[in-house]
Amino acid sequence: MVFKRWHSFDVRFLCLFAATLALGWGFFELASDVSEGDTQAFDESILRYLAALMTPTVVEIARDVTALGSFVILTFLTACVTGGLLLARRFRAALGLATSIAVCGILNGALKSLYARPRPSVVQHLVQASGESFPSGHSMAAAAVYLTLATFVASTVKARRFKVGIMTLAVFLTVSVGVSRCLLGVHYPSDVFGGWLAGSIFALISRLVSASVPHKANPAATANATRDP
Repeated sequence: MVFKRWHSFDVRFLCLFAATLALGWGFFELASDVSEGDTQAFDESILRYLAALMTPTVVEIARDVTALGSFVILTFLTACVTGGLLLARRFRAALGLATSIAVCGILNGALKSLYARPRPSVVQHLVQASGESFPSGHSMAAAAVYLTLATFVASTVKARRFKVGIMTLAVFLTVSVGVSRCLLGVHYPSDVFGGWLAGSIFALISRLVSASVPHKANPAATANATRDP
């Protein structure tokens, strides 16, 4: 029984680690293309196409949706969930969440300074935005927060349909925030993809932190299993 638990833990940890490396490779490949200007023509054509679709109603919706990736809302949400995890004595989960989100915010600023990509100038900005463009801070933070929270919540339920529903909602929120940044003309599509990749990395890192030590087997359950024929 103990061997099976450790074996399951090892497989889960290795899968999370491999996925983190794959996303990291994808991010730096995209960042290299952005730095060399390989994505510029594609990015500008998409923004021009989206700008032609904008109506006052779509603009209002996009502004409301983009707020779901704002610093204030995500920080408030993270603080509430971290507090709840601490009250539930899930200390490793709280540490994984808080650490991931804090480092995510710091690294986003560092990456923006490193790549120093200007904001789009081919379309009108429909909301105020400052600083560099790559990677999208809203997209990166939304992916890190919503995907991390979804994985923690999904781990507490047993029904598969609820797990799928929770993860689907998190992906939907993350994608919606990123798309809204393009609709509002303040980010290129490649900025958003870069933010999604980087944010997903931090969601995986938070799971790696919380899963770094396997749960101890229940002594009573182990004893019962030993007595069973």
